[in-house]
Amino acid sequence: MIRSKSRLAYLTTDPIAILQNLFGGGQVQRDRMAITDLEIRAADLEAARAELERQRAAKRSQLGEQVLTLVIAYESAGDRERAISAQLSNHDLLTRITEIDYRLGGSTTETYLTRIAQREQLEIQWNRYRLEGEAAKRQLLSLTGFSAPETTGETTG
Repeated sequence: MIRSKSRLAYLTTDPIAILQNLFGGGQVQRDRMAITDLEIRAADLEAARAELERQRAAKRSQLGEQVLTLVIAYESAGDRERAISAQLSNHDLLTRITEIDYRLGGSTTETYLTRIAQREQLEIQWNRYRLEGEAAKRQLLSLTGFSAPETTGETTG
């Protein structure tokens, strides 16, 4: 019923308007062009919405990959830190044995000093892995928007 009312709006007694509506250039054609223009705009908006959704999906995927990479880096640094910590414990025991052997004359000064230098290298590695883990954790927390839990001040080593 609404369509019939809108078509009645094109009825006129003006012969020029009637000819324009029949052969183009009149109100009918202008209305059709306006409708086509609106349809094109709607299609453009739909395409823009689809592109935005595609970009969002790509960003989600990228963020997921970054989070996964950082979690792996954090876990890997923690594993290496624990391995070095175990090496430090073993090294400290061997250093004590070397020190006793040195005091009893069974070992040289060079051997004892080498043990001390090796411990320093292990401590450097342990600190490097600890810092790598902390950096990965900070980046992960920043990326995900979470805040770091309160620490108790406990350290390993």
